[in-house]
Amino acid sequence: MADIAVKTALQLRIKALAGVNPLDIVPAADLAALKARDPAPFLQAFSICHEGIANPTVLGETARPITWLRQAVETIKRVIVKGVKFFLGHNADSSTEGREELGEVVASGEREIDGKLHHVVVGYFPNREKVADLDICSQESDWDLLPGPAGYIADRLIRLTGIALSSSKVDRPAFPGAVRLGMVQAFEYNDKSGDPDGVAGPKAQRRLQMSDLLNATFHELAAALQAKQVFPSQVFTLDQLKADRNFAPYIEKAEKHDLVKTELDKATADLKTAADKIKTLETDGQQARRSAELATAPTRLEEIAKRGTFTEKQVTFAKARLTDKVADLSDKGLTEFLNDQVAILTAAVGADARPGDTGKGAPAASGAGTTQNSDPGDLTKAANNPLLVEDIPE
Repeated sequence: MADIAVKTALQLRIKALAGVNPLDIVPAADLAALKARDPAPFLQAFSICHEGIANPTVLGETARPITWLRQAVETIKRVIVKGVKFFLGHNADSSTEGREELGEVVASGEREIDGKLHHVVVGYFPNREKVADLDICSQESDWDLLPGPAGYIADRLIRLTGIALSSSKVDRPAFPGAVRLGMVQAFEYNDKSGDPDGVAGPKAQRRLQMSDLLNATFHELAAALQAKQVFPSQVFTLDQLKADRNFAPYIEKAEKHDLVKTELDKATADLKTAADKIKTLETDGQQARRSAELATAPTRLEEIAKRGTFTEKQVTFAKARLTDKVADLSDKGLTEFLNDQVAILTAAVGADARPGDTGKGAPAASGAGTTQNSDPGDLTKAANNPLLVEDIPE
């Protein structure tokens, strides 16, 4: 059966990947035209699609993974992307009416990153502060999707209607493990180097930006680093931070805390190991004690019987019923067990066989020596257990 293309709208959240300079993608003429209306335009680059497996929201469909092959990514360059708007978040149907616009796409192109083909868009954002924390994007588009064995397979892009921006602090991207591509504030420079690339050329831009950084004041550098959300650990090594008089006390305190925590964790683990060993020894001791009690129980039962007035048959009956199922095998428990067995014997033979009896009780009930009406499995029946047949005087 042939695959049937499915036209559907996608809300595809994709975190940007690091390592792309937006100025390498924007054509010189487009950058010059942009600077005519904004002398220092703020640009950001995002990957809106790349090879791999994504788990996006598909409007009107049950969420299923989508496989993006290289051929599908390559179809994006055949669609008009320039001028598409960036929006704050997205709405239920991906329409563009009544939504806050943050910027627009000024250029796009393909980039190979970590062995995967990406389609990268560069956006111009008039208000840098509004987008400072927005590090993931969500393409809103119409795609032809083909049914696959475990989801969909992307075939081709029909149109891109918008790109929603959000923060990785509150949203999860469809493609895992992604980070921001890059951002740059493209200032206007006077080119005195004679570089054939000119003011807007990529080489000239990179060289002039570095020169500008070297001549910038400390406050300008600090403001730029803060705007780019750069942390001290990204600029300095740990040893360099330890040399800072403000950082040093906190690092020393943290290292001591880590050391104490490590020692505490080890002590806790050792204590648990010791407790487990004690519990094992207690269990082994209890089992050994139980085995010893069970082994000596018959002999101790005879000794207990000698201290009373029990008949030989009473003791023999009790010993025959002495098994490992007896809960209490202590001397006290065996005394109670012997008395209980004598009571059972007394009830079975119908004679006074309590402690103190000499074995000369009343005659046994009629039929006590036969198997009539006897349960063959019940050893308390005289007919089934010869130990219950008392010597009755003639």
